[in-house]
Amino acid sequence: MDWREEKDYEYTAELSDEGWAWEFLRRNTEYKEDYKRVSSVLLGCNPEYSNLPINITDKFKFPEEWFFFDPPKKTGETSKEWWRRILDEGLEPHCLTLELGYAKKWYLRNQMFNPAIRYNEDIEFRKASELPKVVSWDECGDYFESDDYFEASKVDKALIVFDMKRPLTPQIEIAKKLLKERQGKYKQSGKAKIHNKLYRSNWLVYLRAIDAYKKATNAEIAKVLCPIEHSQDPKAASDKIRDTVIQARKMSADRYKVILLNLP
Repeated sequence: MDWREEKDYEYTAELSDEGWAWEFLRRNTEYKEDYKRVSSVLLGCNPEYSNLPINITDKFKFPEEWFFFDPPKKTGETSKEWWRRILDEGLEPHCLTLELGYAKKWYLRNQMFNPAIRYNEDIEFRKASELPKVVSWDECGDYFESDDYFEASKVDKALIVFDMKRPLTPQIEIAKKLLKERQGKYKQSGKAKIHNKLYRSNWLVYLRAIDAYKKATNAEIAKVLCPIEHSQDPKAASDKIRDTVIQARKMSADRYKVILLNLP
């Protein structure tokens, strides 16, 4: 695929939200490394791995490299030491088969997929968790043991619930979006329409910008992706591309998960 050729990206015209999420994820460098790690185990391990049940009663009799530990193990820590430490810290230890663990890390349903392939219907994501979300006063009881912590509900206040078992960075990004939407509604007396700050019209440019990253300078990318602006003001066009690349890499890193909020 050549980032300079718009025709190479024509397939994106038919992509669903899930398809767009995959196109951003498969360009993620960390995901590619995780896929290689999982693939090396799947290709080189004992056939027993393929027969492991999802929920394993006695995990410690199998090689540790077959598993994904969440929260992560410390360097040199054995599985049993990790298990005891996590329990002592008041957390819940999760020990999953390696592929399932990494799939959950990236919000994929049950398995990892080769980042070299385009989206197809076999690639399934889990819907992004309902948390964080803005909750009403009536819903507070679903998350807290007592109502004594709160005063009466007011429209100029918002309560965001975070899932502390999940990474905070993507949740914070989602929370920013939700709070901005709620503030807009408040300013417009509750009649504001929800706005999606991940502008879909930019997604194709983002893909091409990611593909061009480290292969061309900002000026070279600008000349292809915004030729008119580049001809009028090359420096401004280069600066625009610099910002575009930053936003595109954020989409590939974790903001693709916000797209998953739209999944049925």
